[in-house]
Amino acid sequence: MTNHKEDAKRLAKNTIYLYLRSLFSMTIGIYTSRVILVALGVNDYGIYAFVGGVVAMFQIISATFVATTQRSISFEIGRKDIERTQQTFSAALNIHLAISVALLILIEIVGVWFINFKANIPADRLSAANWVFQFSMATFVVDFMSIPYNAMIIAKEKMRTFAFIGIYESIMKLLIIYFLYVTLFDKLILYSILIFSIALSIRLFYSIYCERHFVEAHHSKVIDKSINKELFNLSGWIFFGSSASILTSQGINILINLFFRIAVNAAKGVASQIESIVTLLVNNFTMSLRPQITKAYSSNEKEYLYKLIDQGSRMAFFLMAILTVPIITLSDELLNIWLKVVPPYTSEFLRLIMVYIMLQPLKSTLDTLLLATGNIKRWQIFSGLIDVLNLPFCWLIYKLGFPPYASYIVMIPISFISLLNRIYFCHKKAELNYVFYFRKILLRSFVSWIIPLLVLYWIKQAITSSGLIWLLIIGLTSVLCTIISIAIFGLNRTELNIIKEKILTYILIIKN
Repeated sequence: MTNHKEDAKRLAKNTIYLYLRSLFSMTIGIYTSRVILVALGVNDYGIYAFVGGVVAMFQIISATFVATTQRSISFEIGRKDIERTQQTFSAALNIHLAISVALLILIEIVGVWFINFKANIPADRLSAANWVFQFSMATFVVDFMSIPYNAMIIAKEKMRTFAFIGIYESIMKLLIIYFLYVTLFDKLILYSILIFSIALSIRLFYSIYCERHFVEAHHSKVIDKSINKELFNLSGWIFFGSSASILTSQGINILINLFFRIAVNAAKGVASQIESIVTLLVNNFTMSLRPQITKAYSSNEKEYLYKLIDQGSRMAFFLMAILTVPIITLSDELLNIWLKVVPPYTSEFLRLIMVYIMLQPLKSTLDTLLLATGNIKRWQIFSGLIDVLNLPFCWLIYKLGFPPYASYIVMIPISFISLLNRIYFCHKKAELNYVFYFRKILLRSFVSWIIPLLVLYWIKQAITSSGLIWLLIIGLTSVLCTIISIAIFGLNRTELNIIKEKILTYILIIKN
């Protein structure tokens, strides 16, 4: 049995790197989102959220392909076969290039037609919308071709480098604001060009860094056919499942655009920006778990594997809870402080999106386990079919006259069904125990999140005061209530004892 002390230390160190990256990116992201809305204006921001949202939409594919490629590379690294790892990396590069070209052709044909003939975009901004679309597609291709390098860094568990890249990206996005305010050029077009430039610079850094530090990251002309077959099979089914998620994500944006005005796209765009910032924090946490889950499964260390699933799922959920409880409780007040102009329905979108993303950390950990098995065909088929159910139901409620944010009232229960689907396949493919998951993970997680929401709702209804001091008190109370709830309902005795020991150790250090 492997001694996992070094693994635990490395996991803790990588988590700290990614957590710091997330906090920095989150702080910069909150500020830049507000200023960009002011710089572009509600209508142009809505156009970018709708047309340029193709990049955010395809990040669903990108994130999943990173996990898939990283899984394959981690397997070969675990086998200590440098030549086969190099061939796996090269095969991944070839597959990503082929998929990029195919998607580029398809989306260019469909996207240009839709923007110019179907989308609800003001005539005087149609030209700008086309430029945004082209640079958004270019950004997607550059990001997508970075995936094998990104996956290599994750598989090697070099999270410090990954964290530095995230900080660089945030700083560059901060500089974009300056250019938007001083330029005489069309701000919407310039914004899309600058976002593309950042993606291109990151792509170049990834390739140079990997080629200099990892011998496995050099392209191999000879590739074992079995590697191509395995990667193509995994990539194909992941592409199927991700396409369903993309169809849902962008389909909802299109439905909003068709049934409502462009300002509503801006409202969802603002809420989605906050969603991206919050999920970035948790995704970076689960990213540090991926290589160890894959290696634990491949070496058949089931006790350690289920410990990672248990603790990883709950800790990721708790991180999300600490962020979402104050946002849900104080959405109106936070938006009024954050934005000078709050688009209509933004608060409603934000609250429902925060509920919707609470299932994401649980899904992400199970996805990593399912990918580790390599047997993903049926899981992806069922996941795709469940995700696609969102579109007809959302179309129906809009047709019946429901408000735009009602789409998430449909999407939340469907997302829960999707989680149950993952639990079922983890049981079938990786022998995950139902009782273990529902009692130790699902029940503890949801109880520790719902209770502070109910307490904060009662406090907010009971107190009719307003002002910045009141906002700070409620905000701090919401964080404190969530932490107490997690300690009481979310953690087991062993975890509580470890935390108590750590706190006592720090107290003694400070006293001495």
